[in-house]
Order: sequence, then C-alpha cells, then structure tokens
Amino acid sequence: MSPIFKMCLAFTLGMLTAPIFSLSADWLFLTQGLILSFIFLFSLIPKFQRLTGLFCWVLILIFGATWYELHSLENYLDRCMLLPSDHIGFYAELDLSRVLEPEEKVKISGLIIDDPEVSLHNTRFLTRVDTLYIRGAGFPVSGTVQVTIQTPTTRLQVGDVITANGELFKPDFARNPGTFDYRTMIEHKKIDALLTAKRSGYIRRIGRQPPSFFQEKIILPLRMHVIRCIYAGGGAIDINPPIGFLKAMLLGEKSNISDDVKNAFSNTGTIHILAISGMHVGMIVMLFLWLWASCDIRYSPIFRLLMDKTIVFFSDKSEESEELEGPSIIIFPEPISFTERVKKISEFMPITISCIILLVVFSNLTGSLPPVIRASIMVSIGMLASLFKRKITIPFVYNALAIAALTILIFLSPRNIFYIGFQLSFGATLSILYFTPLLMSWVPKFLKSSEKGSEGFLVKLRDWTIGLFVVSIAAQIGLAPIIITNFGRIALISPFANLIVVPLLTISLGFAFLAILLTFINPVFASLFMGLNYLVTHALLKIVAWMSLIPFSTTRMPAPDFIEIILYFFLIITALKMKTSVRARKWAIIFFLIFMSKLTWNQILEQENKHLGLTFLDVGASDIAFVESPNGRWLLMDSGSLSGDVDNRYKRVVAPFIRYSLIDQIDFLILSGSDDPHERLTELLSYVHVERVALIGRPPDEIYRQFLLLLQEKGIAYSPVSRNDRIVGFDPLEIEIVNGDNLSSEPSLWVRVSYEGTVCMLTSGSTPDFLSNPSAPTRTDLRCHILKMGNQTPRLLDIEKVVEATNPRIVYVPMEKNCEEAGLTSDMKRIFRLNRTRVYSSDDCGALTITVAEGRINACSMISP
Repeated sequence: MSPIFKMCLAFTLGMLTAPIFSLSADWLFLTQGLILSFIFLFSLIPKFQRLTGLFCWVLILIFGATWYELHSLENYLDRCMLLPSDHIGFYAELDLSRVLEPEEKVKISGLIIDDPEVSLHNTRFLTRVDTLYIRGAGFPVSGTVQVTIQTPTTRLQVGDVITANGELFKPDFARNPGTFDYRTMIEHKKIDALLTAKRSGYIRRIGRQPPSFFQEKIILPLRMHVIRCIYAGGGAIDINPPIGFLKAMLLGEKSNISDDVKNAFSNTGTIHILAISGMHVGMIVMLFLWLWASCDIRYSPIFRLLMDKTIVFFSDKSEESEELEGPSIIIFPEPISFTERVKKISEFMPITISCIILLVVFSNLTGSLPPVIRASIMVSIGMLASLFKRKITIPFVYNALAIAALTILIFLSPRNIFYIGFQLSFGATLSILYFTPLLMSWVPKFLKSSEKGSEGFLVKLRDWTIGLFVVSIAAQIGLAPIIITNFGRIALISPFANLIVVPLLTISLGFAFLAILLTFINPVFASLFMGLNYLVTHALLKIVAWMSLIPFSTTRMPAPDFIEIILYFFLIITALKMKTSVRARKWAIIFFLIFMSKLTWNQILEQENKHLGLTFLDVGASDIAFVESPNGRWLLMDSGSLSGDVDNRYKRVVAPFIRYSLIDQIDFLILSGSDDPHERLTELLSYVHVERVALIGRPPDEIYRQFLLLLQEKGIAYSPVSRNDRIVGFDPLEIEIVNGDNLSSEPSLWVRVSYEGTVCMLTSGSTPDFLSNPSAPTRTDLRCHILKMGNQTPRLLDIEKVVEATNPRIVYVPMEKNCEEAGLTSDMKRIFRLNRTRVYSSDDCGALTITVAEGRINACSMISP
C-alpha cells in the first residue's frame, strides 16, 4: 500500500472520528503540538526512531479531525444562532411574520450565481444576497439564498441581478424517522436560507453582472445548446420521460425525473445511473478517444487500398538515412486493433490536453459534483501518466484515488465525507479495485480467454459480459453496508440489471453526444441521432420498470452496526482468498463463526429485550400513530382531517417511516376521521400489506361502498369495532376500544394500550361525551402514563378535565406548525406543569418515539424541544 494512500486513510479516519469525540479545535491544535514535540525527540534517540513513523500517522489523523472541526465551526454557529446580525441566516431563523402584514412578504436583492433549474412545476436558483428589505427598510446582508419560484420560467440566467419577494425561512431538520433531512442537505451545500415566491412576477431583473469569461462564453452557451438538443422534437416534459432522464445524464438535473422512475432504478440497484458519476465520465472519455481514433486516417482501410499502403514524396535525401538519395518512402503503420489505436491516441499530447479540458468543462457543466470531480482527477492523472510513458498499475490507481479524495476534502469541503454521493463514489471505486481481481480468480478456466489474438467476436462478448458482471458484484460487495444503512434495503437483481442497463446507457450517451456535435455540422443528421437516442432511452426506462416488478428483486435488511460491518468485510476478504491461501481458509472459518455468533447474540438480545414501541408521527393537524408489540406485530391508527393532504401524509411521512422501520405488514389498521377512508387505504396499500382493517365513523354511502369493494378486491379482513371491544393477536399487549362510534360522521376514538402495568391512551376525533358533558362524572378508569391527544384543536377540549381524568406523565399534542390557533395556551401549559406532565408538541418536537420496557418509559423526540 502506497504512502499517499495510507496518508489519505489516516486523514479520512480523523475526519470520521471528529464528530464522535467532538473535541474543540484548541485541544486538537495542542495535541498536534505535543505530537510534533514527540516526533522531534524520538528522531534524536536511535532506540525510539521506529516510533517516529507511528506518531507521524497519528499526526495526520489528528490533522484530519482538526480540519473537519474548523470547517464545521460555521455550521455550529448557524445552529446556535450565533451568526452575525448582517448574515441572511440570522434573519431566516427569526419569525418575521410578527413584524409583517398578513399578505406582506420580505424582499431580497442579489446576484444569481448558478444556472436556474427549471422543472415542470417550479424554478430554482442560488442568489448571493446583498440587501434584505423588511417593510421597505433595507438592511445590508451577506450569504447565499436558494430562491424557488412555484412556476416554471426560463427568462433568468447566471449573472442577473434580481429582487425577489417571498417567504424567507430555514427548513427544519428531519421531523419524522426515515424522512429526508433537508436542513442538513442545504447546510452541506452552504446554502444559508430559502425563499419561496408564488409566481415569476415576484422576481424582477434590475441589472446584470456577467460571471467569469469561462462561465459566460463557454459553460452557459454550451449548457443552453445541450438543453436545446434535448428538447428538439421531444415535446413536453410530462409526456416524454426521456427528456428528464437525459437532463440528469448530461447536466445533472434530476428535478424532471418522476418518482416512479426513481423507484424503479432504486429497486433494481441501478440508482447510480441517475447520478452523474465516474461511469459517466469514463464513457465520455472513451467516446472522445474513440472518435479521434476513428478519424485517424493512417489506419483507414479505404485509404490504404487507394494509396497502396505507401505515400511517395520526392526529395533529394531520404529521411531514414543520409546515404540514400532519391524518393523517400513513408510506410504506414501496421494494422492494429481498435483498442490499441485508442491507446496510442491517448498518448498523443494534444489529445491528452483536449481530453483534460473536456473534463474540466463537463465538471462545470454538471455543477462540480464530488463524484464527477473524483473521476475527472483520476482520469486526468491516468492520461498524464500515459503521456509520460508511466506504467499504470493497481498501486498507481490507488494513489490517484487518494489524491482525488484529498483534493475534494481539503479544497472543497471536509463535510463531503458524510455526503452519500461521495461515499458511494469512492466506496464503489475502492471496492472495484480491490475485489475485482479476487473475484476473477474464481471464474472457471473454460470461461476465460485463451491465447491472445485468437479470440473471436463471441469470445470477446463473453469476456466483456463476465467482466461487467464481476465488476458489478465487486461494487455491490463494497457498497452493501452503505446502501443498507442509508436505504434499509439492497437490490439482489443489481448485477444482472447492470448487464442490460450499462450497455443501453452507453449507446444512449453515444447517440446524445454525436447529436450534440452534429448540430454544428449537419442538423439533419443530428435530429436522426437524437431520435435514435430517444428510442434507446425509452427502451432503457421500460426495461428498468419491468425489472423492478420482478418478485424478490429487493430485500429489506436492518442497518448493521460497526462491529458487523468490520466482520462482514473480513469474512468476504478471507473467503475470496480461500482458493490460494490456507491461512485465509482458517481465518474465513473463524470470521464466519464470529459473524454468526454476533447475529445469534443479536437475536437473543432482541428476544430478551422485548418492549412496546410507540411512534407518533408529525403530520400537522392529522393524526398517525404506530404501535409495535413485543412480538413484532404492528398496529396503525390513522385519523384524517379535512385539511389533511393524503398524498403528502403517506408519501412524505408514512412511507419513509415504513421503509425505515422495515415494516412488511400492518396487522391491524384503524381508520377514523373525516378523510376518505378509501383514498387513504389505497395510498397505504401501495407501500405495505394490510391484514385487517377497522373503520370508526360512517362515511357517505358511495365512499363506504368503494371502501368495502377495495377490501374485497385486496382480500383484507374487515373487523368492525365499537366501545369496550378488545383487539386480539398482539399478546402480551392488551388493546381495548374505550370509546368509538361507528355511525357518527365525526367520531371520537379512544384506544387503551397496556403493557406490564404501563398504560398508553391514544385519542383522536371529536371530544367524547364523557368529557363534553359538564354534568357527567369524572371517570377514573382513564388513568394512563402516556397520553396522545387527538388531532382536534386542544382549545376545544376541557384540558383540566382531561388531565384530571387521565393524570398522564407524558403528553403528545399533534398540531399545525406555526399555527397559533392550534397551539397550547399559557393556561394549558400551566395545567400540565402543575400536574408535572411532560408535554411534547409536534410543532416544537416533531415526531415522538416512546419505548416501554420493564416498567421504564423512554421518550425521544426528533427535534430537541
């Protein structure tokens, strides 16, 4: 292993451990000074000189941690609201609605610093702001704001100075388990605030400040040219999916790709295709070199035939020898394979420089994403090595990978190391480099090529297929822990899907690049190639959609811990080396036994640590609660509301939680509220199977009939429940319907869940009669430890009577975010405080997860109150 690669590993390990230990930069600088002193002293003492190298690696590790901490200071100040008063992030954290009229918006002015991304529904771009206007008063500010116009517009471009009216804010961190953390993403991209404008009329262009010459004269015209080529004859975005796919492939814009297409690629393990990465850069370089190799007239068979393999120049002296006189003869080079021709072309200096320039242009064209920069640096290093006749070996590639990683982490941002794209890109490359030779050693001899030069087309096709399959498996081995940790599932069909997707993508990109180049020469031929590109792209999307429907193409798996990941890699490495090493066989058996013991121990601990799990999701005024029994069965209580958005509630909140929690089946579903139960059940069934359903409340007859037909079609059991009914099958839990009216249009539902003496009361709907009736006596059978209030506004309840009846230790109140009408008043908070009740509001805390085990209650909210 080369020193550069070792240094990169130490530096990276330091940045990975920095967030764990959370040491201040001062302590890290002090530690570096002490280590430097030890290195100096040990270098003077011969007995301890061997320790000098060890301390040097430790110094690099601590330097990595220091570098991360220094670059995380700005984000820490942002989270603690310690930003200077002239920073736009400071104003975005404030509640500016208190000083604005109901329909009044803030206004910013600034410079557009990136190319606007236009989709079917909105337009987005980044603005470097200089002034913030509040009620007409201007305040000088600094920072970067992402402006979103809720209508598509193409009249803006980089370098425009604009004013924008809209709502200035910062998104919250993830409010529900498994959902996308948008706040962390914008912090990673160094975006300080967001501004949303309802329409393009709220954006006014007041001037222009051209960007750099490179951006103004090369990148922007080229980007517009590519977009025009993509849209040429393509029609509208919503009726032509290849347009969105091609914009993602060529420009890195994924906003026009539908969720169905993304899910199809994710289920087949080919989601990396949708993100521009090293594979795309490699395709671009090979197409570029193949194009030049095809244009090399010296190897043209037709030209050789016409000129009879020689060209005669008349001169007095031969170039070969000064002793010969007469006509000189220049002999054509011997015929060589197209692959060798490409290799020779890449060693030509003008071609090498042109290719590196092409990579720089492509990186800027796609937004300088870390995977693209990584691949561009590695390819540039490789081409420069070929130019100077340097042999490219495996250690050389490791060094190039290390240089690319250090370049990105030092000169761009050390926070890239926690970016999923960075992890997938470098993880896949490292895995391919290490595991491909080991996997190739297991390929049977009869599937390997025979003597060089005797291969035919079928043999080359076989070798290419085997190579692609082995590379795909190698990448899957290295990326499996990352994919499972982040997505909770892995695609078993991925190696086979890549055999089809990668060739089709290569053909599609080839046609696209040829069409873009031919537009400068012959638009007719360009239209022909773009039409062929659309056919190939359409076929690619159809094939991926079909493969995603294959049963068992993906499987869900729990996220592994650190020890399991280490054992996994040691087991894979020793198993692949078993064929050539006796010691590896012994270690493989040892690691296999340790790994199985770890999994068995996890199962034993899971059986012994049985608990009741309660999760109250933050869906605003709606009401969704999950109950996980100790035997692994799930109950879902969904109470809709008139203002509930079913699609948003399920797709953006419920579905991510189901994937995050690895839920395969909802064993009992309770639907209540005023929303359409047929619509809610249809949406839920697209994510998970449901075994039994209970409906509280009677919807209109037509909706009720559709609901029953859906149950019959899907084979779902219907279990009507009413007051004092018990829900069975969740032992050792006791689940009882305390109050539920099947006939009311606005039902009230109270469900009691008991486990080992701990009682939880789940409520929803309107106020029950035993609380709304002032003359009704106070009930004493409603005592509980945990109370989840319903989606009704707390002001409609007699909080004092509810607290007196339930006497809870923990209360969760779902409500609309930043909605004062639905919030808790000071009197309500005082009542809870006097009762020593801990209150969690979805407005302040997001979702709440509660575990009950051995009489202990542990509550954890997504956002610290």
